[in-house]
Formats: sequence, C-alpha cells, structure tokens
Amino acid sequence: MREAEARLTALRQHLEEKQRRESESEEQCAGQAQKLTDLEEQVSRLSSSLVAEQTRIAELETEKKTLQADLARIMGNLTRW
Repeated sequence: MREAEARLTALRQHLEEKQRRESESEEQCAGQAQKLTDLEEQVSRLSSSLVAEQTRIAELETEKKTLQADLARIMGNLTRW
C-alpha cells in the first residue's frame, strides 16, 4: 500500500512538473507572439515611411528638372543680351 502511495505521489509530482513546464512554454510562446506582432507593426510603419520617402524623392527630382530647365532658359536669355 505504501508503495502505491509513493508511486502515486511521484506521478503527481511528475504531472505537476510537466504542467509547470507547459505553462512556462505557453508564456514564452505568448511573449514571442507579442514580439512578432510588434515587429510586424514596425515593418509596416517603416514600409509606409519608405514609400512616402520614395514619393517625395520622385517629386524633388521632377522639381529639380523643372528648375534646371528654368535656369537654362534664364542663362540663355542672359547670353543673348
């Protein structure tokens, strides 16, 4: 009888340890999932920012071409005088 009780106690301890490890593992997974979500949000923000910056660069390049054409026209006018 004592042997059965000792075995039962050992099995309960083993079960408790297994449940504790499982709980820790679930907590770690939840933490990793949150980190992944945070990183995905950061990537999304950076991607949006990159698109906006590329658009601005294209606008500036267009403006530069316009200004260069204006300057060339002004310089042409000056050389005629």
